[in-house]
Amino acid sequence: MTQRIKAAIKEHLEGIDRDVASAVSAKVLNDIQDTFKTLKLEAAAAAQLAESPVAPLESGVKREPLHPGAPVVVRWMSRNEGKYPLFSIKFMRGRIFRADGVGQQGLQFCIENGLVELYNVPNPKDADHPVTACRLNHGHATVRQILA
Repeated sequence: MTQRIKAAIKEHLEGIDRDVASAVSAKVLNDIQDTFKTLKLEAAAAAQLAESPVAPLESGVKREPLHPGAPVVVRWMSRNEGKYPLFSIKFMRGRIFRADGVGQQGLQFCIENGLVELYNVPNPKDADHPVTACRLNHGHATVRQILA
């Protein structure tokens, strides 16, 4: 399948600078790989949901099955951690996942289930209203599974 994709990209990018074509090809292949990983996790989440609507944890506390949007959120945050000094909740909801309902729900799932941790930072524009930011909880087993 990779060869078919590379051939199609090569065909459509013929005559374009070789470095640009390579960069586009690498980006498309990475996106496809990420998509297949997400589909695999979504299939596993659907299977888990079909078996039991709520799975018990070892401690007896119940947890929700993995939301299909959670892998999208976790991978996006992981890829962009070095790019941004912080991820404000407003930024994540209003800009990154604004047009993506599944991503919005996935972000909420990540917050409610500890995949993403919330913390406050001072607001340079209004000291009385701190910014609520979030970061990946790299110690969470589901985050490690998604990023594996």
